[in-house]
Amino acid sequence: MKFALCSSSLDMSNLCFEGLRCNTASLPLNKPFLGFGFLAKNENVQESYCNSKRMVISSHLLPGHLEGSFMGKKRLEEPSRKLEFVRTLLIDNYDSYTYNIYQELSVVNGVPPVVVKNDEWTWEEVCHYLYEEKAFDNIVISPGPGSPTCAVDIGICLRLLLECRDIPILGICLGHQALGYAHGAQIVHASEPVHGRMSEIEHNGCRLFNNIPSGKKSGFKVVRYHSLVIDAESLPKELVPIAWTTSTGTHSFLESQNSDLIPDACESQIRPEKGTLFFYGGKGGQLWKQITFRLSDQSDMAFKDGGYLSVEYAQGTTRSMYLEKGFLDFLNQELLSFRYDEKDFEGLPFDFYGGYIGYIGYNLKVECGMLSNRYKSKTPDACFFFADNFIVIDHRYDDVYIMSIQEGNTANTPWLDDVEQKLLHLEASAAKKLGKQPSQPAKFSPCKAGFLAEKLKEQYINDVHKCLEYIKDGESYELCLTTQIRKRVGDIDSLGLYLHLREKNPAPYAAWLNFSNENLCICCSSPERFLRLNRNGVLEAKPIKGTMARGATQEEDEQLKLQLQCSEKDQAENLMIVDLLRNDLGRVCEPGSVHVPCLMDVESYATVHTMVSTIRGKKRSNVNAVDCSIGFFSYNQTFDLNIVIRTIVMHEGEASIGAGGAIVALSNPEDEYDEMILKTNAPAKAVVEFQ
Repeated sequence: MKFALCSSSLDMSNLCFEGLRCNTASLPLNKPFLGFGFLAKNENVQESYCNSKRMVISSHLLPGHLEGSFMGKKRLEEPSRKLEFVRTLLIDNYDSYTYNIYQELSVVNGVPPVVVKNDEWTWEEVCHYLYEEKAFDNIVISPGPGSPTCAVDIGICLRLLLECRDIPILGICLGHQALGYAHGAQIVHASEPVHGRMSEIEHNGCRLFNNIPSGKKSGFKVVRYHSLVIDAESLPKELVPIAWTTSTGTHSFLESQNSDLIPDACESQIRPEKGTLFFYGGKGGQLWKQITFRLSDQSDMAFKDGGYLSVEYAQGTTRSMYLEKGFLDFLNQELLSFRYDEKDFEGLPFDFYGGYIGYIGYNLKVECGMLSNRYKSKTPDACFFFADNFIVIDHRYDDVYIMSIQEGNTANTPWLDDVEQKLLHLEASAAKKLGKQPSQPAKFSPCKAGFLAEKLKEQYINDVHKCLEYIKDGESYELCLTTQIRKRVGDIDSLGLYLHLREKNPAPYAAWLNFSNENLCICCSSPERFLRLNRNGVLEAKPIKGTMARGATQEEDEQLKLQLQCSEKDQAENLMIVDLLRNDLGRVCEPGSVHVPCLMDVESYATVHTMVSTIRGKKRSNVNAVDCSIGFFSYNQTFDLNIVIRTIVMHEGEASIGAGGAIVALSNPEDEYDEMILKTNAPAKAVVEFQ
């Protein structure tokens, strides 16, 4: 075992602060804007598109996830010549895919599009930018929840389609449906919702699909996100279908002219409009302190009044203050107040140099764009320790780093010396072999062990059915349904419980946090990373969607692992969260940098197999660093946060465990309930065994 002692002196003077949230910039009319050009694959198409007097509507089309550019693979064929730039107005229908489109447009067309919510501009402002300033070459209408028949859902988009007849328009998903609706077609429910599911496409060779293979045997698949469709029987004469999705057992449309197939692309003969509906693609030193934050009572209505911060210092004194701008603003100012020399940390194999360790509560979403909180938390909305003295253990290489942050220049390091001597005299612990094949899992029921469920089985299943109705109506493609189980535990050794949980259910993003002044302790065995920012400015998310219990034998375990890997439902669920996080990272990352190095890998833990994907992107230089999440924020502007799952929260003598799952169109209500119970088993069993 090797030791490295580090000491850092910091200048505590305050620096400028810009806030953690990134707001869309105002329209820079003196700069070029990106336009639609990513469908053009050759010289003739590129030139003819913007001058076209025809319009093409293509229904559920977005980039092929297994073949497309976001996987870091080469495009099917690069354009032989591109325009210098094309300027696009991207209308955002409050959708989680908009910034995936933003990233693609930014790369292909040379400059980013201008993103505007569908109710952000008045019609007079739209006309001013389109016709007086001539700021845009074309318009892209994003996907979105709801229906084009609902004015609240579609905003200004229908008027754009009806009145801007001389401007090329591309509609995607909801935008595609709006295009059909504007031409008089009817919008109906699909035979079944298809969200995050892959299909082969068939088209008639229209230039819109240059270099895109066609047919059931082409091997080229697109991902579809829709529960509503344009009724093929109601298509007006000016809208001619040019592409369809195919499925097993379905005859070729071009061979059979089967009118029951969904028109995934249509072409109009009179306007330059197109639409798509599928996608390619112990206290420390003198600087130690503990902070707790609670939103004000008014913040549950709208984020206007900040909240209250309580600070406990190492000397035992406390201070309370009101934060008008909220907690995330305060946290960022704290991190920016440190000055340090990067040379002091050369060679360290980790990103944490010291800073805040704790959790961000779910209700802080009001500081990140949500308008209100429906429920008020019984626990603080954020709790953190400032770690100035800490030990970092590298389990892979068996190295230990002892680190201390000090104010000003000093050679006096008593804490470092004392801890080094104590560690050197520790007896070597017996190596524990983790990750072995699990033994026969004993049947366990949290409810039979004294846990009370917040929702009984019947109510949970009814809630799943409600979610499925929302999905069917196009209000969402994936809904996260959760619940809690609770048990009175009285005065319990929380550290002992955490160590027991860690032994029984080891996980890479585990944590133990003890906020004694709040009578609050968290024992977390999470296997899931929410978001990380490293020293190179790379953001990484690592979501888990898809969970299967481990088997009792090697053979059964491998069969269950393969079953998870091949599950269409779990693949769709995982793919949807990948697209969601690509969109979120696309808001704050350099154009073209968001990619998916690992898609739908299966990782195995002590009690479950999980389906995991990894999404990365390069953070833009003008974006500052910050769901319920545990982790650290380091003063070198790095952070690493988990998703709080497989976690025991102990508060005022009660242990609570939250669990749930993502509901998608393929979800089976009984199976969703069973999966929720499975996710509570490991932490609930640890509580029962330790009591």
